[in-house]
Amino acid sequence: MMNIIRSILLAIVLVVPLAAQAGTLTILPSRLIGSEGHVDIAVYDSEDHYAKQETPVRRAYIAAGDFPKNGFVFKNLPEGFYAVAMYHDVNNNGIFDQTFFGWPLEGFGFSHDVVPMLTLPDFKDTSFYLAGNSNARQKLVMRYWGQFDFDSW
Repeated sequence: MMNIIRSILLAIVLVVPLAAQAGTLTILPSRLIGSEGHVDIAVYDSEDHYAKQETPVRRAYIAAGDFPKNGFVFKNLPEGFYAVAMYHDVNNNGIFDQTFFGWPLEGFGFSHDVVPMLTLPDFKDTSFYLAGNSNARQKLVMRYWGQFDFDSW
């Protein structure tokens, strides 16, 4: 019986500090135009997944008209490096629409407010470190190049 109690106490001692190391990330889009469609936010923790735009560690798909004024919060993220990519899916088709030549037709933004030049920005340019048990905020300026929004360059 004492062994069971010791095992339970040991498990609590080991698990509680790990849970305390989780961080919170708040995403604040700036210049979100219109309330139509949804905003797709993807949080990546590896250069490989980011480069392929697949397997984010967290993802949210939020109605643009209902986007929280204080930002969208991702809770319990482990300590580490992250990059955020988001786009405004105005027509609700679940695809980041582009022209035949790859010119974006919908609004988009990246962490550190990196402005891409013809390709996806590098993970090293968009990534940031989220310390354990911290609250980070990333402001992403939405750019709508499909509407010739040259002011956002």
